[in-house]
Amino acid sequence: MKAIILMSFVILFSVIGYSQNTPSETNTKNTESDSILNSIHSFDLECSKEMETWSPAHKAWFAKTFVFTRGHFTIPKEPIQLWRE
Repeated sequence: MKAIILMSFVILFSVIGYSQNTPSETNTKNTESDSILNSIHSFDLECSKEMETWSPAHKAWFAKTFVFTRGHFTIPKEPIQLWRE
């Protein structure tokens, strides 16, 4: 008898736990996150195409200005200068 009551509570709580998310809510959330990821991906592709056309000097300037080794961060003494050819 105790086992039947215990199993009924387990089934009841598992049904309540799984019924909290409706399919329409999860589809909306996935659609919004997918659209954000798609826009980030398209921006990334545009930037990579632009960076392929950079000169070696421009690539060296970018690496020196914005790329840091993990654990080694240097604070610039003057503002970052824009790239000029």
